[in-house]
Amino acid sequence: MEILELEGEDTRMGNNVTPDFLRGFIIPMNLGTDNIWQSETTISQQNPTAGDPIPQQTSKMRVLSNGLQSDSGNLSIVTRKAGSAGFGSRFTFKENVSSTTVEYGRDSFNAISGFEYKLIGSLTTNYRLPTAFVTRSNTLLVAYEEVTSLTTKLKVLRIDKDGTESTTTEYTVLTSLIVTQRLHPTITELEDGAIMLGHLLEDNGKANFRVLRSEDDGVSFDLVSREGWNESLSVGTATGAGVTTFDIIRIRMASASGATVLLVETESNNTSVTKRNQLIQYVSIDGCGTFTKLSTDSNLSSNSFRKINLSIRLGRFVISYISDLSTLKYMELPNPFSNIHLLREASAVIPILSVPTASTGTNDYMTGGDTAMVVDEDGGVYVYAYSGGSNDFIVSQYYDGTQFRYTNGSETIAQGTSLNCDDSLTRLRDLFVVHWLGRGFIVSNMDSSTTLDNSLLFTYLGGYSNLNLPKTAFGDVEADWTRAGFILNYLPLDEPANITGLTSSGLGNDAISGGALRITSSPAYPGNRFYDWNNLPTSVVNTDYTDKGIIVRSSCIASEGGGTTANQRGFTLEMDNGTNRYKIAVYITTTSILLRDVIGAADIATNSHDNTQGVDIICSIGKGNRVSAWFRTDSNSSLRNYTNIATDQAITSAASTSAGHRIEWGHLTYTSGVNTTFWKEFHVSTLSATGIGLANGFDNPNDLASRPYPPLSQWAYVYDGVSISTTDGPTYEGEQFQITPQYDYPVENIFFDIAPSPRIQWRTAKVTGSSNVPAQTLSIKLNSDTATSIIESLPNDLMGFHFNGVNWRLGDIYYHNGTTWIQLAAIANQIRSSCVVTGRSVRGAVGLTEPYFSLNELAGWTAYFIVGADQVYRKVVSNTEGKFGGTSTGTKQSTVQFLTNPPQGTGTVYFIPPVFSMVISMNGIQASAFQIRTDAQRTYDFDVRIGEIIIGPVLVPGRQYGRGRTISIESGTTTIETQDGIRYSREIKPPSRSFNVAWTDGIDISQLQGNQPDVDYWMASNQSGAEPIAVQNEAPDLMIGFLKYVQGAKKHFVYLPNITKSTSSSEDKRYLGREKEQALVTLDGDVQIEHVVGDELQAQSGEVFRIATITMKEVK
Repeated sequence: MEILELEGEDTRMGNNVTPDFLRGFIIPMNLGTDNIWQSETTISQQNPTAGDPIPQQTSKMRVLSNGLQSDSGNLSIVTRKAGSAGFGSRFTFKENVSSTTVEYGRDSFNAISGFEYKLIGSLTTNYRLPTAFVTRSNTLLVAYEEVTSLTTKLKVLRIDKDGTESTTTEYTVLTSLIVTQRLHPTITELEDGAIMLGHLLEDNGKANFRVLRSEDDGVSFDLVSREGWNESLSVGTATGAGVTTFDIIRIRMASASGATVLLVETESNNTSVTKRNQLIQYVSIDGCGTFTKLSTDSNLSSNSFRKINLSIRLGRFVISYISDLSTLKYMELPNPFSNIHLLREASAVIPILSVPTASTGTNDYMTGGDTAMVVDEDGGVYVYAYSGGSNDFIVSQYYDGTQFRYTNGSETIAQGTSLNCDDSLTRLRDLFVVHWLGRGFIVSNMDSSTTLDNSLLFTYLGGYSNLNLPKTAFGDVEADWTRAGFILNYLPLDEPANITGLTSSGLGNDAISGGALRITSSPAYPGNRFYDWNNLPTSVVNTDYTDKGIIVRSSCIASEGGGTTANQRGFTLEMDNGTNRYKIAVYITTTSILLRDVIGAADIATNSHDNTQGVDIICSIGKGNRVSAWFRTDSNSSLRNYTNIATDQAITSAASTSAGHRIEWGHLTYTSGVNTTFWKEFHVSTLSATGIGLANGFDNPNDLASRPYPPLSQWAYVYDGVSISTTDGPTYEGEQFQITPQYDYPVENIFFDIAPSPRIQWRTAKVTGSSNVPAQTLSIKLNSDTATSIIESLPNDLMGFHFNGVNWRLGDIYYHNGTTWIQLAAIANQIRSSCVVTGRSVRGAVGLTEPYFSLNELAGWTAYFIVGADQVYRKVVSNTEGKFGGTSTGTKQSTVQFLTNPPQGTGTVYFIPPVFSMVISMNGIQASAFQIRTDAQRTYDFDVRIGEIIIGPVLVPGRQYGRGRTISIESGTTTIETQDGIRYSREIKPPSRSFNVAWTDGIDISQLQGNQPDVDYWMASNQSGAEPIAVQNEAPDLMIGFLKYVQGAKKHFVYLPNITKSTSSSEDKRYLGREKEQALVTLDGDVQIEHVVGDELQAQSGEVFRIATITMKEVK
């Protein structure tokens, strides 16, 4: 066997034979969406929408989503009850941005979860008869009358899901009109998405229906019908035998199946008729242009309808109403033309559970009462009605498509309440309910002894929370009617001293102020001021007082003062079973919350919190001797997130004094100084209304109130603008589906394998007015598989960065050295020149850069002008050829035409090319990632755009292609010629270029053959650390490898017809912004090399090749 000896180290080196001119191609590194370094990236993306829910496991159910999800949104839908949609399956969700472990369930619409005075009325300014509607975009519209001593106006308050508000005036009652009726506004949405606003229009005893239309989601309305009724309605308030006028009580409107139903509830002023509560039914099938009256005169006098409600349930019209003094009825219309009166005659109604004294008066002429109805997204129906008596309260009932049930899991009406102020003169009035952002929402006025009755009030029901009211019993099914509720409520409608069910004590002062109960203890009012419920439910079983216990929710703002040495602000809960007595106190200072065992004289827990911003506390005692409590910063957000204070803590007993419950709240003691509190709410649940209670604590997620999964074509609002539906098979408990936003213009569009044209762009979120688009930082790792930053040798010492479809000027390129980011090059994508503006035309002036522009080279560019104090952006329409500068007599000047006038006069213009490249000598730099930064700056489009980024080595063939390259341009138009010779042309794509180059002279590759070739090389820079960037005469093999790399026409690359050699560090950064300097292209056809002379693979007498023409087609 022959032994081969290794030779010593080869020290032969090639020579630097760099020609005067370089040409090449930026070829893309294999970068894609996975290479985006998320933790080092700070960008926005335009028009986020709910992305496709991604199952986190194999699942037979498919979850669908829609809506406008926020830019940083991240939700997980979690199955909490197995099954198929519509057959028992239920879900909760996680809001992963704040926590990936906390889940949210939804409280039913039986319990108040928030309250506010939206507009505070007075004796001189009233906000009357509010109605509400929620659009497809989850925008809330509230229409109401604003009545002053001078005018009556119809106004619309618009609140989007993010809380942005605006108010418009849509009608002002002329002072010349003689009116007896209110405007009675009502809103609906048509199938085409138009929002329709209707209201009564009256003059001199005649009324008609005026209709307005909004096509911008309620931002503005336009009049579309002055007279929606073909016949005016005679109206008035004077009554008497034979009077033919009507007093209008309520108007309701709803749309479905291409039709709109309009119900006008009236009181007939004719005292001779038997039935005076008369309902007039209309229908429209022309988009609310005209309404046809369906009710006949005999219909009107056949039955009584009081406090009518109209809504849509699963695509069909449904109504509810008071049918006699203690009876409510529910009805579903088979079609929009179904006559309500005839259906009632045929007993096509569903009875609602009895509500004693739902109205006052007689069955034939009802004069009191109030009702409201809301249809939840899953088809569940809540009906709310007052039950009269010594203490009027709202009874809530739930219909699941089978029967009505009292809420709160109650078998009795007294335990099925949603609002009970424990006073017949203190109540919400003119109720209107919708579902908004996953919760019930009441808009109303009120009754009280104050001058605030015609304030505009918002009351929230249920909704999403990480702490839900408990089930009514362990064995109950999970349903909207089997959750506990509050049966006594204080809302700041009146001072407690004016409320029958509350007893006020102490010398402190209280008053309704700023939408809350302001309590003041001070030297001027030297005493405490607190309140206790004097009408709490009782039980014949004394142990119920300590077993079932109490749940309260308190909301207040600790404005100033208060301490923990005594309960200067807070509440106490006491339960006594006839043998043992237990009492806890919650102290609320401006900075903390203290839970205390009063009888044990021991503090249980203290939590720091800025209570001057408002605090919402839930506290429960029961289960013998246990207490638990939670708090959150008070707000009416659609997502309530509570923090635990204490869970399942034992409290000390004392001897009984008297079996029962005692609840006190307010300023329980006073020592000195000023103590001011704004109390917003206080709600109480006791005995059986507490269900299984919260005293033992709350287990998230097992105790959450889950929602039914909606079947296909139904949608359930979750959070952050996202609604879900489902299809296909069942789901099992614990399965999760993650929803993150997708965008109209996502960042992945910068990669050509995602978006094959730069016209499909990444766009940032838009800004308004003259605001800067915020700075953006996009980081791209070279290796997507590495969690950490590991530097790599770059493919070539000459790197290219190509940007296509851009609209911005200033930025930077950074590289990561494995430890930190280092600036590689500053970007100034602009041509800065002096200019003179005349009308829409601009010419250059002497002073700054004076470039030559080819004919129409600037078409589609944008420009930034500074003329005097004006700074604006404009878009170029066209330009003539010539020098942008000089003088009109001394040179052929280029004239640039703009779409709109720039500021007139002399100034500075920055032309912004839509395409540019940076070619950078790296001089031996190694990197793990590159970062593209755009400065905070204004743009023509009010956003930052990038259509495509190519990052990669500059491939320089080691032999220049031959003379005679050809450039052709395709117009992008198509022409049709008619038989009579008329031609019609239209542009179907942007004009694009094709480039043909060839190496027609033979290329001797002998130097590259053999085991240890001595190769000559080319350099792009003479700076320290610079490395060779090409091999002499490598072109034949290089172009074959090039074809393989770009995979024919699959990958985009950048053709660079001229690359300057660098002789200084500043020249290492080459900016190419003109069309002639670069082109984004694909390879069109094959690469072919032709043998000219020589022997194959021989180092001394090797081959000579020619490279046949290659064609590159521009990507536009």
